Amino acid sequence: MYKNIYDYENLLLSWKKTQRLKKYRDDVMQFRSRLDENLITIQNELIWKTYQVSEYKHRIVTEPKKRLISALPLRDRVVQHALVNLIEPVIDKQFIFDSHACRTGHGVKLAVDRFIKFSKRNRFCLKCDIKSYFFSINHDILKSLYRKKIDCPDTLWLVDTIIDSTPNPGLPIGNLVSQLSANLYLHELDFYVKHIFGYHYYLRYMDDFVIFGDSREQLEQTKNLVRHFLQEKLNLTLSESKSKVYETSRGVEFCGFRCYPGFAKIKKETVKRNSRRIAVLAEDLQSGKISPEQFSSSMNSVLGHSMYSRNFSYRKTLSDKLEASCSTR
Repeated sequence: MYKNIYDYENLLLSWKKTQRLKKYRDDVMQFRSRLDENLITIQNELIWKTYQVSEYKHRIVTEPKKRLISALPLRDRVVQHALVNLIEPVIDKQFIFDSHACRTGHGVKLAVDRFIKFSKRNRFCLKCDIKSYFFSINHDILKSLYRKKIDCPDTLWLVDTIIDSTPNPGLPIGNLVSQLSANLYLHELDFYVKHIFGYHYYLRYMDDFVIFGDSREQLEQTKNLVRHFLQEKLNLTLSESKSKVYETSRGVEFCGFRCYPGFAKIKKETVKRNSRRIAVLAEDLQSGKISPEQFSSSMNSVLGHSMYSRNFSYRKTLSDKLEASCSTR
């Protein structure tokens, strides 16, 4: 497996993925100007295991909530794509179907669709959230989970190198490997709920997970067992204020929507946040801070998120704003 990671064709593919929609950024153009040399340098560092993760650049975002985002230089993102290209197919095929975050063919729309479907068949749901999830992931536990899925020592060396580039516990939000690792870490919970407890109606979107059933009392008991499992096996803590049993007919907030049996509506907070985001995108487009490609991609992301709700007038407003912005470009 490791030879395929540092294979030049895989590195070239990883570069193409890394620079997608960022072709005119200064760091991308600089890397592209000496593309062969840069990729061969990365290849040699991987072959001789001299690769070291660069220093992270940190920034704080406040939408939808306050979070610390950590970003790596472009060369490190190429390495992570090269690694994930090979290990993700091996790991992803073992995930349950109803793990929907950061997976090809899944996403928010399917997660909401499944939530609505499960709501029709169950009176209650236990909706849970994990406190400071990414910053609570234990490196040693995570590396042991990778060793259950991958038996190539050299590949595991690269995995360990990336994991240990940040303090233990914790993974940086924003890394490609962090996304895969976060899904792998909670796959243990998925297996526990589905196969040990035997809950058929269960889904997860990163660290937000929902268990459906017809007994409020049983779900309250399950919450205690899940809390114990997370603490004992994964060193994680439930967010008590966000982990409660709800009646599905009254609507439950999930993935930016309020979901009911039969339909979903975008939360008011999400509508306000998207309006602010659109205003900033329009200003950045006019000032040249972002390219038309980046603007269209971001706007289509906002539109795509809205397509599954009953907020028809809101979707029309978004479409009008997109059309107006494009016409003044």
